[in-house]
Amino acid sequence: MSTPGQVYAGLLAAMLALAVSPGNAFCHGAIHDQLHDSNAALQAQPHNAALYLKRGRLYLEARHFTEAIADFRQALAIDPALRAAYYFLGDALLRQGNADAASLAAERFIAALAAEERDALTRGYRLLGASLLQAGKALPAAAAYQSMLTAATAPQPGDYLQLAEAYVAAGDAYQDAALRVLDDGLARLGQPATLQEMAIAIETRRGHLHSALQRLDLLLQQGQRQAVLLLRRGDLLLQLHQPEPAKASFEAALKELDGLPPARQNSRAMRELRHTLATRLAGF
Repeated sequence: MSTPGQVYAGLLAAMLALAVSPGNAFCHGAIHDQLHDSNAALQAQPHNAALYLKRGRLYLEARHFTEAIADFRQALAIDPALRAAYYFLGDALLRQGNADAASLAAERFIAALAAEERDALTRGYRLLGASLLQAGKALPAAAAYQSMLTAATAPQPGDYLQLAEAYVAAGDAYQDAALRVLDDGLARLGQPATLQEMAIAIETRRGHLHSALQRLDLLLQQGQRQAVLLLRRGDLLLQLHQPEPAKASFEAALKELDGLPPARQNSRAMRELRHTLATRLAGF
């Protein structure tokens, strides 16, 4: 027979998986019917914490945050050991805009986990980081996101972006820390473009244009979004007072556009890009 701890561990894993699964039933317009069923089940079992947790998830997916929060709190009142309820309570509070309360719920969730529950710890620290950042506590948020990365078995680019964004929010003194995070992610994850693009934005914003240009050239070597990147390269060269290389970059971007399939050339984004490039070149 399973112990209560095993039952709740299984429920936690199932509910957290449900929260991120793109194919769950919430995606198919069945929330109303499921709420009806949950209401009926709770009428029959009004002291069942798991049923309150289930209905709270339905309310959360429907963006009925007040009702969701009430159900998660009721689940915890019945059974304080139902750890998943702390996670979803924090999620609902954060979406409602109550960041301080959300961070407390996230901390309770994390405190209930064992060290080997790394996937759950990763989600818990991600929620804590988001809550602290929304509350304007950038450095504590960075610490939470760092713990998230430490716990993660397979870190994703978004994890590094979140940590870097927390350092950026902490102010000018922490921009180098943000860049170190991004460079670590670039080295570990095989140079994902999203991390390099954020690094370029940081370098550009603080006036380190040569560093931004070097990073942009690394992106160009990957062969993606050539026309857009060549436009950005030309703009950086103009800021560096190098008009001839800038002009060559704009012309190269137009050539890349001309090589696209006609249907893609006629997309709104590409038409706007062509107009921008023509405007830049008209200035020479």
